[in-house]
Amino acid sequence: MEELANSISSAVISLTPHDALLSFNNHPLVYFFENQNSDIDFMPPDKLKASLFKALRNFPLLLGHIKETSNGTVNVLIDKSNLNMPEFLESTSTVNYKDVKNSGFSWNSWPSGVATAGPAVIPDKDGIIKLLSIHVIRLANNSGVILFCNIPHYIIDGVGYYKFLRHWAMQCRRLRYTGASEEHVPSCYTFDRNALRVSMQGRRSPLDIETYDALTSAGVLSSFLAFLPLSFRTRLIAIGARFVYGQGYFFHISDTALKDLHILIKEYSDDIPLTSYSLLAALFRVAVSRAILNESEELGIVAKATNMIVPEFLRRTLWKTAPHVLLNVVHTYDFLPSDIRSYIGNSIYMRVVQTPAEYLQDNTDTEVHGHLAAQITHAMSKVNNALLGEFYDTVATHPKAYSNLTTYMGMRPTALSVIDERHYKTDSVDFGDGSPAWISGLPRHIPNFIALLSAPEHVGGGSYVYASLKPTNAEAMLCDKFFTTYAKLLF
Repeated sequence: MEELANSISSAVISLTPHDALLSFNNHPLVYFFENQNSDIDFMPPDKLKASLFKALRNFPLLLGHIKETSNGTVNVLIDKSNLNMPEFLESTSTVNYKDVKNSGFSWNSWPSGVATAGPAVIPDKDGIIKLLSIHVIRLANNSGVILFCNIPHYIIDGVGYYKFLRHWAMQCRRLRYTGASEEHVPSCYTFDRNALRVSMQGRRSPLDIETYDALTSAGVLSSFLAFLPLSFRTRLIAIGARFVYGQGYFFHISDTALKDLHILIKEYSDDIPLTSYSLLAALFRVAVSRAILNESEELGIVAKATNMIVPEFLRRTLWKTAPHVLLNVVHTYDFLPSDIRSYIGNSIYMRVVQTPAEYLQDNTDTEVHGHLAAQITHAMSKVNNALLGEFYDTVATHPKAYSNLTTYMGMRPTALSVIDERHYKTDSVDFGDGSPAWISGLPRHIPNFIALLSAPEHVGGGSYVYASLKPTNAEAMLCDKFFTTYAKLLF
């Protein structure tokens, strides 16, 4: 502790409205490592902990306290005399890695208490938000290790999250195999939010109206959320997440299945070259939307009565179902100047894509998926430095954008968020005994959330999809023959 404090300089890092966009969310992931050779020295706990403290020298951001000032701005206060030490837990389990592996890593096979943090940010009883939570579980007979790691999205995005995890793993390998116990690797990372602001200088390109409205349209609820103090606001969101949550599911879409889907729908794509992202996003967007629509029609008493009394053509004329919303969350590091690729923060862009609800019902599967995939591809192809700069400026000039976006998504039951995590270098998360065999989200997460992950070649390549959904909607999706032709449920 004292050695770590002596290596840290006190500092204040001012967070921005851009950071606040995902301030209610955590980034909790679980990693499964197999002891394939039954090594006694498999992922040794002393080296894991020692290397963690060495890695934190280069990530002092994770040792700070999130503090809200009197004027409503938020800082990370790094005080070397009062560090916000990470939560680091170690435990053992009677569960054998083989049993977890044989179950396909399904939730039911996990030991109890793996996650020490949930999907929503929650301050502890003293009002402190832990900026790093680690839980190392050694499985029966030293057969493997489960590693849980969480960092709040407020201070770091997925790219930064993995930069930290890879840095920790590298420090562990150095301790174990090179004997570099005292040598300190100088930091090559910057946490100064001004670096991102400066990189955004230059020409601007206007945002689309849907994304602009999601960021800037303030209502009573969004204004109320923005008015609340940070600690109370996060607690309120966390309480809501306990009652409105999604059940986690894993799907696999092989390379072959995705190619087949592409061939089927490309004639409806308006000659736009479709991407794997747009194909996957469209596949899940349509399936989730139809499941939600079917549920509202079947279970809603008012909807049933309306359908019986009012003819269909009048219902379509007098009122329309709100459009379905797809929020595409994009990491933008590839657009940053090379001199700040070491930036650690939130370099993200969000693009709202709306689809009329009626369109999903009035057209064939191939038409719907082809047109929606083309719409998503077209929207994502517009992302460039000028658009990112405009996005950044819009958020900066609307400090309540985070609460506007939160209520915008929360008030739309068909809203779906998608993020592509396939480009993360997860194979570099190697503490000296190999890369994780499986990476997972939590059994429960925020509802209507989709994350795309890479699938290895031995299972047919393609993508794993972690989907957090309402169970009744997931059941309906599994009855969707078009969807299940391409997406296979794992658990």
